[in-house]
Amino acid sequence: MTMLRDSSDKEPAQRDIAAEYEVIAYLGDNLNDFARRYYVKSVTERKALATQDADRFGRDFILFPNNTDGHWMRAIFGESEPADTPAYRARMLQAAQGQVT
Repeated sequence: MTMLRDSSDKEPAQRDIAAEYEVIAYLGDNLNDFARRYYVKSVTERKALATQDADRFGRDFILFPNNTDGHWMRAIFGESEPADTPAYRARMLQAAQGQVT
């Protein structure tokens, strides 16, 4: 397990580990933990990228839910740590209901 890096880009560490070991799965609480290409701001684009990798989820990519932190929130709110306001809560509810694009 590797937890500490110099950058949020995990791919260099993933390549180094894969060069020496057989990687059986990637664990994370955010799509960005699996591939740098997930660093996008649009919910629609993130969905499209995840769809392309759908066969890897549950097998190569194990996603642990973390509903309080992550770049997925930036895709919905425009920032990773939005203030807890009534507007934030309404937007979160819309996202949970699939109404955010």
